Amino acid sequence: MRAICAGEAADLSVLPPDTVMISIINEENRDLYPLQFEDDVLRVSFSDVIRDVVSHNGQIYRPIQPQHVIEILEFIQINLGKDFLVCAAGVSRSSAVCLFLHLIHGYSLKHDFWKVSEPNSVVLRELIVHHKRREVGIYRS
Repeated sequence: MRAICAGEAADLSVLPPDTVMISIINEENRDLYPLQFEDDVLRVSFSDVIRDVVSHNGQIYRPIQPQHVIEILEFIQINLGKDFLVCAAGVSRSSAVCLFLHLIHGYSLKHDFWKVSEPNSVVLRELIVHHKRREVGIYRS
């Protein structure tokens, strides 16, 4: 599993074999980093905030929503065993997904993960909570 920035992902012409990508980017920046491919890619847009709603300079920022969590969990479940490439800025939202893949599914983290990452605690918590609820059969999507 690797985490790369959105700019690096935009430079890729194709994904390596047996690799899938989770791309997390703010909705307002989505067009800045177009991908040259769409197969085997989950694109999810939510803001890097830890409170319910944050307003700044007239812009509204929303944290991860239940539908985002479900999309990510289903994509991971379908692609278990493949390599995951997780992209965005690579600091908090994407590193939370990487940490989830490590903790729950045993994927390896980059050797310098903790030097460059500050996992978003809300994203990580929501992924783990929804995963555990599914695991014990509390709900299914």
